[in-house]
Amino acid sequence: MKNIPILSALLLAATLAAAGCGGTKNTYANPLLTAEGDTIRIADPFMYKHEGVYYLTGTTGNDGFDYYTSPDMVTWRFGGTLYRRPADHFGTDCFWAPEVKYYRGRFYMTYSCADPARGILLTCLAASDTPDGPFRDLHTPWFAPEYSAIDCHIFVDDDERGTPICTIPATATATVTPSARYTPCSLKRICRASTANRSSSRKPRNRGSWCAAT
Repeated sequence: MKNIPILSALLLAATLAAAGCGGTKNTYANPLLTAEGDTIRIADPFMYKHEGVYYLTGTTGNDGFDYYTSPDMVTWRFGGTLYRRPADHFGTDCFWAPEVKYYRGRFYMTYSCADPARGILLTCLAASDTPDGPFRDLHTPWFAPEYSAIDCHIFVDDDERGTPICTIPATATATVTPSARYTPCSLKRICRASTANRSSSRKPRNRGSWCAAT
């Protein structure tokens, strides 16, 4: 009888070990490394999951974005190029903060880059049929206010219509209304007409922090 608790404890430990719960299998340490031992160097990290695979991307260079994959958010492998700036892109630098949204069978990427002609940063929209790209531009820029609009996120509500949410300067009060040029018929289900009210003294919500275009 005295051996029953010990035997039960051993069986529990074996079960946890088999499930990967008793060791270091499902743990990580900083800095985050790939399975090959390379340091993952990403600013503005963004992770998304599709069909059991985690994808990690972010700011990785001045002309596009690389990505990594993992089955468990612990063991990461370099995947290669997710997006690269084409030769005719208006942006020349500061390709920052990509985010990816899966919507109706396609993957949509928002990212920011510098417009040297105007001295501001603007948001662009790219798409891919697969989660690992390559992503191709749909609109560069996606919308073009007279001030910087970066770090864009696509929020899809219960009615399946989307709203872009982005960071704008605290002093920005211009109206932003994407025209047909920036919101074609193929994307109207993703992004409703977008405005940040400037017709009154009202300031954008959060004074330049995450301001929704509604």
